Amino acid sequence: MAGKRVVVRRDYLFVLGDNLEHSYDSRMWGFLPEENVEGSAMLVYWSVDPAGGRVRWDRVATGVR
Repeated sequence: MAGKRVVVRRDYLFVLGDNLEHSYDSRMWGFLPEENVEGSAMLVYWSVDPAGGRVRWDRVATGVR
């Protein structure tokens, strides 16, 4: 998928694993229906500015707002 644009339908999620090159995730099995998600996010694990590609250190490891 590198370099390809992907459009995710409303009410679906693209789920990315924690090992970019070797994860069994949405790149293998498709999009996850939002209705199948249990619980909610608690923490911003990693954050990158989409415009500049720089790590947003002020958001890493912070609670979800």
